[in-house]
Amino acid sequence: MKRVPSVPRFEWWNKVSATGLTYYAPDGVLYWDESVCYEFSPAEIDVLKSAARELQSLCEQAAQTIVERSLWNQLGVDEPLGAAIARSWRRRDQALLGRFDFAWDGAGPPKLLEYNADTPMALIEASQTQLQWQRETAPAAGQWNGLHEALVAAWREVPYSRIHFTGFLQAPEDAATLRYLAQTATAAGKETVLLPIDRLGWHRRLNCFVDAERKPVERIFKLYPWDWLWQEGFTRHPDWPCELFIEPLWKLLWNSKSILAILWKLFPDHPNLLPCYDEQAALLGNYVRKPRLGREGCNIEYFRDGQRVARTEGPYRKSGFVYQALAPAQPFAAHHPTLGIWMISGQPHGLGIREDSRIIIEDNSRFVPHRVVEI
Repeated sequence: MKRVPSVPRFEWWNKVSATGLTYYAPDGVLYWDESVCYEFSPAEIDVLKSAARELQSLCEQAAQTIVERSLWNQLGVDEPLGAAIARSWRRRDQALLGRFDFAWDGAGPPKLLEYNADTPMALIEASQTQLQWQRETAPAAGQWNGLHEALVAAWREVPYSRIHFTGFLQAPEDAATLRYLAQTATAAGKETVLLPIDRLGWHRRLNCFVDAERKPVERIFKLYPWDWLWQEGFTRHPDWPCELFIEPLWKLLWNSKSILAILWKLFPDHPNLLPCYDEQAALLGNYVRKPRLGREGCNIEYFRDGQRVARTEGPYRKSGFVYQALAPAQPFAAHHPTLGIWMISGQPHGLGIREDSRIIIEDNSRFVPHRVVEI
């Protein structure tokens, strides 16, 4: 695994926009960065695939344990929500995708940082944009990127012909991601409808969800967190059909950072896990404090020898925290990469990398492409 310089393509901004990545420099801050890239050997990609499959298995075992033992307090959810999650898990409501975030420098085992299992972002750049970059700049190399084909295949397994896609359509990244996912569903033969989240309604007489045209919703993909959706009024209706949603309600079992502490308790000293606890005391002053239901690097505090060396602000303090040991240092010219392994239908299908000179990856941290070369 190496971080190497790369010459940006002529008018690269037009090229990446054509893939759907129109937010390549939000607020004038460069997000897509092809002046560098990461190189991997095929053997290193195999290590990442193996780690992702192993963590998927551990998460499934942990979910079963949480449901069987009703460990809702450890997960940070109340009993009514926990009961609904348990029903969703026992039904195995259909899931589509998620993203494991790993720390790794090519030596030793990859270490899990978190599982973005409910509303994972950076999909277009991982699927389409970096593939275009690789084909134009290094056609003799490869890339670990089977995301598009895997998404199309996954939609074919959804037993409905019409699928709604909802989220904050006024947010450029959310809207672009939903449009891309709808395109993959269309390629699978589905009829698709984009629906702003504030136009998703509950029809009391018909006892069902309806769209802006008051047509019943058969199946809906939401780019909207479950812990927010749970606060909406219709969830208090006793018969509301949460099974229509992708991602399913049971994904909260994994999306809560509390899963990191539960995994460490169930599988202590596992080579792909970092020590993680609900309390700080066990970590001897070297740890990261993360909010249970945080996003985009918000409300994170980073400690070395008991001294805070970095922090971010945000709105997620009320969700509670977990305390995770620091990952091994990664010597990449003072840059800190996070390796996002995309899981589709429970299997690893591609890699996307975010990096920053700051130690905490935030929403404006750069996306950097990768390629696979024979060493």
